[in-house]
Amino acid sequence: MDIIREPLNKENKVTPADRSVNQRIYHELGFNSGSRKRRGRKLIEFQILSALVDSLLILAMSFFVCFLYLLSLKTDLVQVLPHKFYFAELFGVIFLWIQFCYLVVLRTFGGATFGEKVFDVRLGIFQERYLLSYPFRVIYRTFIIYLCGIVTLPLLSWFFKKDLAGEISGLKITSNI
Repeated sequence: MDIIREPLNKENKVTPADRSVNQRIYHELGFNSGSRKRRGRKLIEFQILSALVDSLLILAMSFFVCFLYLLSLKTDLVQVLPHKFYFAELFGVIFLWIQFCYLVVLRTFGGATFGEKVFDVRLGIFQERYLLSYPFRVIYRTFIIYLCGIVTLPLLSWFFKKDLAGEISGLKITSNI
């Protein structure tokens, strides 16, 4: 399968006309004009539900990695309990790293995470996933959500009935239902 390149003009730059084509595609298939059942606040709610499913999977993976860490050091849990702050800090770093890798790898190579597949929510339209810039936009969107606080931006999106992370990163939520 060939990789679709971004449309460029003679100077190898994206023109305003190319941007308007992308905006037209999003207007027809994207967040505001998706299916009749899922748009606005309803679509954000399904995205939040998919994030909860993904968080449970990531939490399980993080506990498993911490368990392997304790096994590799041949440490009992009783020896770790006096150092709760160290273990909590270690778990937090492991959790955030696994979450970032999980989101970026599955969205880039699988098209969606497991939670997004369950609730039929995707980032970007199908044709957009074959662009060279897609993985970088997924990383950019993930960093935006991390910088604004993992809970803050989705709640603001729900309140304003707009995909704010999608508006900033250019990678909006879409749904086929």
